Amino acid sequence: MQKDVKKLFREIKKETFIGAAAVIILGILLLFGVESLLCKIIGVIGLVIGLVYLLAYFVNLASKKRVPSQLFFGMSLITMGCIFYFQSGIITQLLSLLFAAVLILDGTTKLDDAIVILPSRRKGLGLAILLFALAALVIGFLILFNTISGTRTIGWILVAEGVLDIITIILLSIKVKKAKKS
Repeated sequence: MQKDVKKLFREIKKETFIGAAAVIILGILLLFGVESLLCKIIGVIGLVIGLVYLLAYFVNLASKKRVPSQLFFGMSLITMGCIFYFQSGIITQLLSLLFAAVLILDGTTKLDDAIVILPSRRKGLGLAILLFALAALVIGFLILFNTISGTRTIGWILVAEGVLDIITIILLSIKVKKAKKS
């Protein structure tokens, strides 16, 4: 039983490190402004996979096996690939707008939480939530009004998130080792 828990914890730790590293790398790429290149890569991948689905559809059709989903998925992926490849600027703008909207909505719900918590005995927690809420709202509106770059902000947030994930798993590992010794 203890070996199973140990093995599970090691797997979670490994997956967290890999995920955090991927998030940090993506964040760094966004900081360097390669979002257009990423869109083009996603576009090419969509086009290639879409063409494979279309080829499979026509091969199956020739052998009297009609698979309509292959035609649908093929055309959908080709369309998506074209949009990502040829309209990468629009995609990055949409992602920035979506990110701004998420930040504003998240900030709004956090603001409501802070308003509820502040009058209670947990003023410190309420103030912390209020600060995060205001930061989310300000950053969201700055992105929305094109004052700051949405993709660069996303990059910074992803890097910070990845670093925090790594710190969290290290601290958790230390606590587990201390608990094991006692």
